[in-house]
Amino acid sequence: MSAENLIRELNQALERLAWGPDLQREFLSRHRIGPDEFALLFDDAFLPVMGMVSEGVLPRSIAQAIVPVSEIITDMTNAGFHEWTPEAVSESQQWAVLRRAAKKALDGLERADS
Repeated sequence: MSAENLIRELNQALERLAWGPDLQREFLSRHRIGPDEFALLFDDAFLPVMGMVSEGVLPRSIAQAIVPVSEIITDMTNAGFHEWTPEAVSESQQWAVLRRAAKKALDGLERADS
């Protein structure tokens, strides 16, 4: 997959992570998926993008923008299943932290592209 397509997928995953809880829950319900799908979609783009950063294909500024999101997702996963329920999407402080980090990462990606 091209770097451009990976960045597009990464942006889309970050946008979904940055959505408000109501929109996230509506999306989950409509697609009949669990909240962990947001993290899986992010990881599907994150890992190859980080590989391209390591190879020098993409700038390090991209890694600086997105690594905090990955770290929060890892912390949430380590905290346990309770962070990955539809209720947690609306009620968990970690989800609020994740949304803010995703918004910041989107801003960082936009700056990296310019």
